[in-house]
Amino acid sequence: MFTIAELSEERAREVCGWVYPPPWQMYNLPDWEEVCASGWGLADPQRRRENWRALLTEEGELAGFFRLKGRPEGVTIGLGLAPRFCGRGLGQEVVRLVCSQAAARFPRRPVLLEVRADNARAIRCYERAGFEGVEVYRQNTPTGPADFWRMELREPPPQPLRRGERAMDQRAQQEELLRLGRVCRLALCDGDRPYLVPLNYGYSWDEGGLRLYFHSAREGRKLDLLRRYPRACFEVDDGGELTAGETACQHGWAYRSLIGEGAVRFLHGEEKRRGLEILMAHQTGRRDWTFEEKACQAVVVFCLEVSHLSGKCRRAVPVQPDV
Repeated sequence: MFTIAELSEERAREVCGWVYPPPWQMYNLPDWEEVCASGWGLADPQRRRENWRALLTEEGELAGFFRLKGRPEGVTIGLGLAPRFCGRGLGQEVVRLVCSQAAARFPRRPVLLEVRADNARAIRCYERAGFEGVEVYRQNTPTGPADFWRMELREPPPQPLRRGERAMDQRAQQEELLRLGRVCRLALCDGDRPYLVPLNYGYSWDEGGLRLYFHSAREGRKLDLLRRYPRACFEVDDGGELTAGETACQHGWAYRSLIGEGAVRFLHGEEKRRGLEILMAHQTGRRDWTFEEKACQAVVVFCLEVSHLSGKCRRAVPVQPDV
């Protein structure tokens, strides 16, 4: 499992020293002095701070880097692994991690990447991660002209409900349940282990979409997981009630529930304060709360920007005894 850190100048210099064996030598970068003289973003402190990040092992070793670049047509990702980490089956983990960062920083924008057309290994990795080729184009590189694939992440459509008559797909129905609910169950990934935690929440739903707001102590397992992979699933329900029947198999459960997923984003400054206001208004019904700076600094506030949402309900229906 990798963690994300600042790509410092020291780490950027290390990237320039990576040497890839044939046939991957086209990914060898010039030395640091030439990168600086050429005006590359990797050498610019401000651009590096805004767009570039390092991937570190649990021991703190530099294993790779990635870059996020916002463009009108979407957010373009670029990434690289140190030579000794290539060919070890880590590509899927890295791509998922970088895509989650792109979704958190640029919500609801297409995720794009560019890869050399002759790098079949990388293309297979990206395709398994959900990317599809959009077009091939030719551009100049430090080693001469080369063909590139432009690829776009195609998120799978939501799975339709098996019992379509139980779908709760009207926004008014979904929002009524959100208004009544007080606890949201958040499902996270801890490597190959699932992790579920119940949390109080607040929400907003406007033209920008549905956002769920949570607060937490400054340290803890869920925060560690969200910093590594800032995507989550969630569930909210109304508690339900038993519906009785004449026989055991005629008993049932009447309920309403929402299940969704999206990218998590940590909030700061005025946005953090606003998140606390939304959360407290939902939990208490009051909108006149104030928050001292010391209290704001004592907690972490994050929001889940929902990309997929599905509602389901089963109403209580009196069961007629068998004749």
